[in-house]
Amino acid sequence: MAPQESKYAQVAVDAAVGKRLDYVVPEALRGRLRVGSRVWVPLGSRKVQGTVTAFPQKSSFPKLKPILGAIDSGFVVPPNLLRLARWIADYYMADLGVTLKTVVPPSVRRPSPPAKKVRVVRRAVTLDETRDACIERRRRAPKQAAVLDVLLNTTGEILLDELCVRADASAAAVKALEKDGLAKVAEKRIDRDVARGEVFVRTEPKVLTPAQQAAYDAIVKQLDENAPRVNLLHGVTGSGKTEVYLQVMARVLERGKGAIVLVPEIALTPQTIERFKARFGDLVAVLHHRLSGGERHDEWRRLAEGRARIAVGPRSAVFAPIERLGLIVVDEEHETTYKQGDTAPRYHARDVAIVRASFEGAIVILGSATPSLESYWNAARGKYELFELDERIDGRPMPEVRVVDLAREKGPTVFSAELLNAIEDRLKKGEQTILFLNRRGYATTMKCRACSAVVECERCSVSLTYHKKRDRLVCHLCGASVPVVSTCPKCGAGAMLYRGVGTQKVERMLYKVVEGARLLRMDSDTTRAKNAHAGILGEFKAGKADVLVGTQMIAKGLDLPNVTLVGVVVADTALGLQDFRAAERTFQLITQVAGRAGRGEVPGEVIVQTYRPGSYAIRAASRHDFRTFYNEEVEKRRNPLSPYPPHVHMVCVTFRGPDEKKVRAAAEALAAACEKGDRAGVELLGPADAPIARAEREHRVQFFLKSTRPSRMTALLKAALDEMKFPSTIKLAVDVDPVDLM
Repeated sequence: MAPQESKYAQVAVDAAVGKRLDYVVPEALRGRLRVGSRVWVPLGSRKVQGTVTAFPQKSSFPKLKPILGAIDSGFVVPPNLLRLARWIADYYMADLGVTLKTVVPPSVRRPSPPAKKVRVVRRAVTLDETRDACIERRRRAPKQAAVLDVLLNTTGEILLDELCVRADASAAAVKALEKDGLAKVAEKRIDRDVARGEVFVRTEPKVLTPAQQAAYDAIVKQLDENAPRVNLLHGVTGSGKTEVYLQVMARVLERGKGAIVLVPEIALTPQTIERFKARFGDLVAVLHHRLSGGERHDEWRRLAEGRARIAVGPRSAVFAPIERLGLIVVDEEHETTYKQGDTAPRYHARDVAIVRASFEGAIVILGSATPSLESYWNAARGKYELFELDERIDGRPMPEVRVVDLAREKGPTVFSAELLNAIEDRLKKGEQTILFLNRRGYATTMKCRACSAVVECERCSVSLTYHKKRDRLVCHLCGASVPVVSTCPKCGAGAMLYRGVGTQKVERMLYKVVEGARLLRMDSDTTRAKNAHAGILGEFKAGKADVLVGTQMIAKGLDLPNVTLVGVVVADTALGLQDFRAAERTFQLITQVAGRAGRGEVPGEVIVQTYRPGSYAIRAASRHDFRTFYNEEVEKRRNPLSPYPPHVHMVCVTFRGPDEKKVRAAAEALAAACEKGDRAGVELLGPADAPIARAEREHRVQFFLKSTRPSRMTALLKAALDEMKFPSTIKLAVDVDPVDLM
């Protein structure tokens, strides 16, 4: 978009102000600014950054302040991303300035970080002259001769550090050769190495199965006919969904277009990078929050400049600056980690991907062995194209799943006899095991033997979890930790018991009962450091451990051929939650983690331990039977008195603050205002205490809206909010299409 001569500019500032802000464009900046330019503007007594979003011909505000200056970072928000940010802000009821902060990472918004530079060396004379100089210096300057010898065998440039290592010489020898005109040393800017110098062995396209080929042909036809659709690739674990992604992407690149690949967890990023870089090399860029600011800046620039054409990463990679976008892949599309729930804008990356693709004429592939009910519902109704991959590649069988009723086991136990025997059998055979439990820590609660009181966080209405390594009680909601108590805080008795089991306890007990087992644990406690995910998975894949114990981050997408046994330690952790999605999450987690078994030549086995063997979610998962689960669950949610997604959309409105009465009063006032508004087709539930009624010393009250049309709910809320003002201590969160109701 060309620079504008306008006198006025509309700016979305990097703060939640909730209204449009107009500024005067100073003479010095007229003709320099364009839509998407980054500027400094006054906001009250502060100086803040913002993005120019429009150039109105006039302003209705009587007194306007001038823009203070342009941010000379060389960056302009691309028009396609600005359009997408506007949609996100409107649909998810978020401030446009705050939304743009999410769409464009800080490392790109700010002035460029110092470039990474290296010194490179090349020959300064011909090959013959270099060879003669090398011979002449062998006796009087052997180190210089060694440098010349390396340069003789080098085409083009070589890093100074590498040259010195290969020649076993110092930089002084190179400097002497430069002084004599035999070598040339220069500084060169390079992109920061996100892949840490890893070498990826090139892979070639594989022969597709008939089901893969049918999906590929139909999706490529959409590309050839310029008729993009949203495609749901429902394939059992190990059915080759990734190969379909790769081959469709190759056709997209042939058309001169780019692609985005979304993964639900950073833990999956290293494996995904390996697969895509092995096929497409340096055309792949990586975007995620664990990168340094400089690394993220360099990867963003490679994409924006077209030097890279495929972006891979978790949720925020959906905003990759690809101009000619041809394809977005959302792998494991059912995962709740695609939803940003903690801060505004509370967007869902899968849904944003679909909207962005519609804006830019791109194809979408949603892939999953356990699709979300919403996506399968859309496919069943013809809104999405549906492709089914019902068999694993190479005819490999699905793993046998056995359900163990823990209530029938003798005494309190973490491992049933059946699971222990299976683990020991794998150790003897040199095969690997995954043990899954979606609870980290050692014991999930500390309980008084006398009065049965559970030790809770003082800041939150949740029980504290015992972490043995730290010997502390930790709140998994706010992160607070306290020393282990020896007496009950309520009755004063001195008989405290540890109850429940977490990944730390599983690891510790396995050491005791399985002699000689080499263990690794993968949860949020062991993966805090940068690249920790890749390190743990790399060790396990290399056979340096026999058993991998972990939470949901090991349940999805991992391809570990030597894993022949998966044990689900306790399958019921989600079933007791006050959430209509509890059964769906249980089915998905069991099915996904079961799919890690038997992906190599040896058939797999899965042992599911549960106290609820009769649950329809557990029964269906044990049979790898998605359709039966889908039919039962979708019918259950059709409840005519109060239906749930996918039959309706929802909005969760949550108030929180330190004063419980004020929080409740604010929630009731807004709910009452909604009751009085245009409620055609909108159902209102609540207000009531949130399932977690207190978090970080703040009380939480919420109510819900339901409707088949999201715009009706957001319009109702916006109209009600325009008439209201809340105390400064009250915080309001509006979550459109929530995935977590806690």
